[in-house]
Amino acid sequence: MRAINLAIIAASTTFGSNIYNILHAAWCVYRQNLANIKQKAVLMFPLLKTGGALKPFKEHKIKPSVREMDNAIRVLTALTMLTAFVAISMVLFGQVKGREEKIAGDLYQLIQPLGIILFILCAVVLFYFRKSSRPESPTAEIIKEERYYDKLNTWRIWLDLILSGIAILFTAESMVKTMEIFSHLTRIPFVVTGIGAGIIGCLGEMLVVHNLSVNPKGRIGDAIVGVAMDNIVTTMGAAIVAIMGGIFLGSNSLILIFVIILTTNTLLIEQISKLKNSLQTGK
Repeated sequence: MRAINLAIIAASTTFGSNIYNILHAAWCVYRQNLANIKQKAVLMFPLLKTGGALKPFKEHKIKPSVREMDNAIRVLTALTMLTAFVAISMVLFGQVKGREEKIAGDLYQLIQPLGIILFILCAVVLFYFRKSSRPESPTAEIIKEERYYDKLNTWRIWLDLILSGIAILFTAESMVKTMEIFSHLTRIPFVVTGIGAGIIGCLGEMLVVHNLSVNPKGRIGDAIVGVAMDNIVTTMGAAIVAIMGGIFLGSNSLILIFVIILTTNTLLIEQISKLKNSLQTGK
């Protein structure tokens, strides 16, 4: 019973984080499109100057490329298909009767064989989009900021990745146990707690997209691709947990979470398409 509760928290946190950063990216691109339409600076958050302002493209020294926008749409399309694969797989093959698990209602699990398939699909997508499509930054300051790992050996890059992964693993374990205790004390459903905590996992990506929107360096397209790729990585993480036997979501939460994810992906794709039109028309 406790293992299932922890698995519900892990799943809702993982997929919940895929909502926040995509939705925030869609908002940032929407405000940029609004600045382009009005041909004047607009606040990121209406009436809140602390969030910064977005300038129309005519005032940008460096603009994102159309190729970056195309790549962002393709990555988000791949993410949408992977998300739909997870939802369909859980509904068709992962139903677990709540009576058997002493849980009210039905549960849906991402079973191990489909977790393996999902892991392979995520790995293929990550490999396919492994290279950035943005042009070189024209200023020495930005190049120094962005090309830190170019001067390091491959073993050092892998070492940093492995150490980061280990740190995330221990942090995630502690966070899941903390949310379990919090849910017991407050009587808040595990799914709600997990979705709320999902913002922790994507806060970094949200800040990157936000910063590159209000401080344009021509990298907003690359940042959006990074957000989508991060969500594919978290989906791969869900596949790993499924292989270990631990991804569960309740019937209502399953529908709500995946409908919201697919909706936010669609909203972001629409806003990127409008941004691409602005780049092509110069308006």
